[in-house]
Amino acid sequence: MVQQYRKVYQATDFYLVGCEQMSQCFKQSLGATEEQMLYFGLPRINKYYTADRATVKAELKDKYGITNKLALYVPTYREDKADNRAIDKAYFEKCLPGYTLINKLHPSIEHSDIDDVSSIDTSILMLMSDIIISDYSSLPIEASLLDIPTIFYVYDEGTYDKVRGLNQFYKAIPDSYKVYTEEDLIMTIQEKEHLLSPLFKDWHKYNTDKSLHQLTEYIDKMVTK
Repeated sequence: MVQQYRKVYQATDFYLVGCEQMSQCFKQSLGATEEQMLYFGLPRINKYYTADRATVKAELKDKYGITNKLALYVPTYREDKADNRAIDKAYFEKCLPGYTLINKLHPSIEHSDIDDVSSIDTSILMLMSDIIISDYSSLPIEASLLDIPTIFYVYDEGTYDKVRGLNQFYKAIPDSYKVYTEEDLIMTIQEKEHLLSPLFKDWHKYNTDKSLHQLTEYIDKMVTK
């Protein structure tokens, strides 16, 4: 599986990165070189710097009729569709009545329990969220920029490590942030919610409100050479 991904990324000329750690991930996992790294930050998260987050969050929750705290589940896609699973929304909200849960699965995954609001763009859902539930995705890094804590629901950690591999940054995540069952997930929110803080706060060295401008300037210089 790793070799398959490397073949795909061999066609990549440059990598936009927000920090040295991200650069290291690309080099180790995909065989990228230092010459391919563009330390401009990630332009797609530029909106997080320009928005009044508290105001936007309140407006979005009002728009979509969300009165509780919002827990957003955004898992990584698994090639074996049988391994992709949603969190039981009814059970979650029964145990945590102060929360609304949105399952944001990959578009190719069909699930009868997925609610209509799951079709909202992920970046909009992130702005509304009070807690993120993810796994091996890079979204927890993005969430830390919004000061949103993440719980890592990693029910298939061993299998995923064998198939795709998990890097040293994932393995350094404290065990207290990892859960392996829905019951443990709910208990962690019930008992430790106030203790959770965003991880990866130091992964934004090059992410600024000027990231998009830096990239467009770089492209302009390339095409006018």
